[in-house]
Amino acid sequence: MALLAAGCGGGAGDPDPAGKPRIAVSVAPVAALLGPVLADWAEMDVLLPPGESPHGFSLSPTRMSRLSRSSLLVRVGLGLDRWAADAARSLGDRAPPTVRFAALVSAERVGGDHGHAHGHGGGHAHGASGPDPHLWLDPVLARWFVRAMGDRLAKRFPAHAERIAAAVAERRAELAALDRRYRKRLGAVDAKHLVTAHDAFDRVAKRYGLTVAARLTEGHLAPGGEIKPARLAAAIEAVRRHGLTTIYGEPQLPRAPLATVARETGARIRTLDPLGRPGEGYLSLMRRNLATLVAGQSGAGTRPATGPAR
Repeated sequence: MALLAAGCGGGAGDPDPAGKPRIAVSVAPVAALLGPVLADWAEMDVLLPPGESPHGFSLSPTRMSRLSRSSLLVRVGLGLDRWAADAARSLGDRAPPTVRFAALVSAERVGGDHGHAHGHGGGHAHGASGPDPHLWLDPVLARWFVRAMGDRLAKRFPAHAERIAAAVAERRAELAALDRRYRKRLGAVDAKHLVTAHDAFDRVAKRYGLTVAARLTEGHLAPGGEIKPARLAAAIEAVRRHGLTTIYGEPQLPRAPLATVARETGARIRTLDPLGRPGEGYLSLMRRNLATLVAGQSGAGTRPATGPAR
């Protein structure tokens, strides 16, 4: 997957100098999921830079220029990357057509896109006020998305339809195997409750028989933001009630609130990553998160409950 060089001029859908269509994707894990389908017949541009949170992001002029020269914009929806929709809208007739992950896998499977509460300063809150938008972290939804996206790509780029179909079949087989692996390994863990930094892993928990007992925030914690004391107390109580020795943070979120819970309970902090490392493949990201969950939820990851916080 190549990042496009910045440039000026050109209209939406202009091919790159090699004559390949340009596909803009809002976040890296969705781009990694699609990478084998696009192969080398298209160029992919990930709009969110490595290390940035998708919550409350805004595009730089350079990335706006890239977007204006794309043949297609692929975004997640459900409020997670509304900044990408706003950027495309601001381009007017230079905006590329948009495909939403949430729409492709249907509202019935992911929850509606209404009632999503947005905060001030570009942040947003989901979870209790709307469905978890981290759709790519669910292997089943990922498999549905790849099939539907392959159909869209084949219709838009018919010259590559045969290659797209073959790549989609291979990718879906990989995702089916990934789903089986998650079911087998998470089905065998001892602890069925999680304490997480925010709601990115709610879908994974529900899909594979786990329960998020507490999370420190429903959505993104803005820079300088604070976790409410009630949230900290609930997380501490959940760790003690369920006898957990592991709580889960994320690379994109502050560690200090989790450190408070760990200090009060003796729990270990492990890291689940919703976005992945720069250049990391989708399967690598998903297997890494699975290994973290298995380690945290089984064997040495649990202990007898000591009762609720006092």
